[in-house]
Amino acid sequence: RKVTDEAIADATKRLLSDNENILSGFDAARLERLIGDFARLGYWPKIKDSEDVQKLLEANMPLYETEGVFGNAPFENDSCNIYVKFKRRYGNTRAECLR
Repeated sequence: RKVTDEAIADATKRLLSDNENILSGFDAARLERLIGDFARLGYWPKIKDSEDVQKLLEANMPLYETEGVFGNAPFENDSCNIYVKFKRRYGNTRAECLR
């Protein structure tokens, strides 16, 4: 689903301010990526190096979702691609989308 970067940044700031003791040594940019994954995809990759942060996200992300922090847009399963003939994938004549 489409979620604004501002909504993700606000959720990150909120989580950081409410849980300074747990998140003090955790990279804020990484946290924002994890929250962004959840907001856009509905899940985040398992955090193997910090069980406390994993538990914190498991507890807070569903709450943020029900509060509408990320908006009300539904999740969509979709993808896109551009087909390029094999001869145009490599070399000087490759397609513009591959440059």
